[in-house]
Amino acid sequence: MHRSLLAKRNEMKKGEVVGLIILVSFVLWVIIGRCTNQNELKSGVIVNVRVVSWTTPSKGSSNGSLYGEFVYKGKKYRLLSPTTYGWGLHNLIGKTFPAMFSAKNEKIEILITPEDFKKFKIPFPDSLKWVIE
Repeated sequence: MHRSLLAKRNEMKKGEVVGLIILVSFVLWVIIGRCTNQNELKSGVIVNVRVVSWTTPSKGSSNGSLYGEFVYKGKKYRLLSPTTYGWGLHNLIGKTFPAMFSAKNEKIEILITPEDFKKFKIPFPDSLKWVIE
């Protein structure tokens, strides 16, 4: 059986190897980028964001995203945020939530669920208990 695996490995075409290397590199780039964004958000500031629209979950995901608007240092922002909230994103339109904001890379993460707050070591506020009921 060991020889069979070696034979198959040797049969891989150069194009397949290059494609595999590109795919692995892309996945690593996405993971590193997400970790960098999370670290920058953890050292960011808290802003109040009004949810203005939402997007459906992408293929292979169960969570959608939210567009939020806010003003920071006199500049108006409209940014997309991931969300762990999954019980009818349309119900959040027009509502205001705290969010972590990184001015460096202009990223936000809207804080809605207890897990969102826990990630940034912020206590979950009583005023948002309605989202978990």
